[in-house]
Amino acid sequence: MTNNKQQTGVDILFNRFLELFLFHEGIPEELQEAYNIAKEMEKRQIVDAWSNGFDEDDRATSNPFKYYNETYGDDK
Repeated sequence: MTNNKQQTGVDILFNRFLELFLFHEGIPEELQEAYNIAKEMEKRQIVDAWSNGFDEDDRATSNPFKYYNETYGDDK
């Protein structure tokens, strides 16, 4: 199955870490936690930027979380 979602900068960096450092015993918990925090921060930045691009009338009918999920992935 092909994933049609766009990768974000955090995803690209995390995947590169996984390629460069072969984690034979799994991903270190600290790295996974840092990735999760960075993804949540990045999501908030994308949603805020998207929301700020609309005037007040548009904001009432827009859904930035739907945009994020459709463009970058599910709502985790």
